[in-house]
Amino acid sequence: MELLTRKKPTSFVANKSEEPISIIPHFISSVNDRTLFDVINFKAASEDEIKEVEVVAKIAVKCLDQSNRKRPTMSEVAQQLPPIPVDNAKPKFEEARNCPEPNSNRLESVPQLRFQ
Repeated sequence: MELLTRKKPTSFVANKSEEPISIIPHFISSVNDRTLFDVINFKAASEDEIKEVEVVAKIAVKCLDQSNRKRPTMSEVAQQLPPIPVDNAKPKFEEARNCPEPNSNRLESVPQLRFQ
C-alpha cells in the first residue's frame, strides 16, 4: 500500500466529503470499489501495467486484514506477485579489476564497485 500510495499507513487523506480519513480504509475501499486510480497517480501506465498494479493492490488489501489469520504469509505474497521482467542489458556496475590478494585484512581489500 505504501509503495502504491506514497503515503505512510498512519497518513490521513480527505474523503469525498473533504473529511480526514485514514489512508488504510480509504485504500481498501478504493480497491474494492475499483476506484484505485483516484487514489494513486498512474496516468502514464500501459494497460498491462495497470493490470499488474491492480493485482498488487488486491494483494496489499489482503495484507491489511485486521485478522492475522487471514493475512497471507510473505511466501504466499511472493507467489502471487507478478514476475518482474529481467533486463538483459549490461549491468549497472562491475567489480573493479584490482582485486586484493587473498588473506589480506586491510580495508582496501574490499573490492571496489564502479558505476557506469
